[in-house]
Amino acid sequence: MIILASDTSTISLSVCLLKDDAVFEFYAADFYRHNETLLPAAEELCRKAGCSIKEINALAVAAGPGSFTGLRIGIMTFKSLAYALDVPLYSCNSLDLLAQNARHVCGLVMPVIDAKKKSVYTALYRQGSLISSYLDLPACELKKFCTGYTDEKIFILGYAADSYPEEFREIPNTVIMEKPFWNIRSYNIALSALADISAGKPAADPFNLKPYYLRRSEAEINFRIEV
Repeated sequence: MIILASDTSTISLSVCLLKDDAVFEFYAADFYRHNETLLPAAEELCRKAGCSIKEINALAVAAGPGSFTGLRIGIMTFKSLAYALDVPLYSCNSLDLLAQNARHVCGLVMPVIDAKKKSVYTALYRQGSLISSYLDLPACELKKFCTGYTDEKIFILGYAADSYPEEFREIPNTVIMEKPFWNIRSYNIALSALADISAGKPAADPFNLKPYYLRRSEAEINFRIEV
């Protein structure tokens, strides 16, 4: 089984090729050239694994929330590959994936993705399970959102912690996890797809799969105003 997975939902780029028990990964932080690098990175991983793109059995991609541009690039690229290769395409929520990095901690986990405009995409998890809604939350309301949960330690991870440091410092009983935990690993996306395949879960329809946005894009807002 060969699975190609990628995440383009943040400023970083992560690509993984899972070939049976072997794992091949590409990662670049603070990266803004997803459209130029995603396919070449996938081809390079295939070369290292001794296979070709045409031998891939399944695809998996992070569907958001996250960067509007990054998500469009990742999802459109993988939709095109799924159609061209005639292979199943699976998707994962980006906040769920980020939260997996802290599944070992004892307490609540709060992944945070910078939503720009002084807001974050976030949710709360306990022992790997989602216990809140997915939120597009103004950074100034983070403390209020966490008020009902501060009897437990809250572990925060994600690059939005750097974007709004004062707002996160105001939340009591929190731990900002170290930066190695802030990256969404496409390896986890590949594992999720493998689990879905093993469980017989249906793949996404590549024609209808869309990025998971928690808000309308600036272009959509401007279009509605103009109309």
